[in-house]
Amino acid sequence: MAALKAMAHGLPAVITDVVGNCDVVENEKTGFLYEEGEALGAAQSLCRLVDFPDIQKEFVKNVHNHAREQHGISTIFPKSYAILEALC
Repeated sequence: MAALKAMAHGLPAVITDVVGNCDVVENEKTGFLYEEGEALGAAQSLCRLVDFPDIQKEFVKNVHNHAREQHGISTIFPKSYAILEALC
């Protein structure tokens, strides 16, 4: 949820490539995913955002729309409701 909240405010994510995170972040479009335990990968990703302002600007353009369109309440609620309905 933290990544989604940050993205909703226009912040690209640099997070580990694990279940949940990789469902939220489109690698090299809305942020960077790095392998769990790879501090160097995390550092390199952060440096890319700082050293290449064009990448950062592109990500910022992408993240707000992505968070709303793919993970907003109007998208998530019907999916969640369908899952709950199937369980009952």
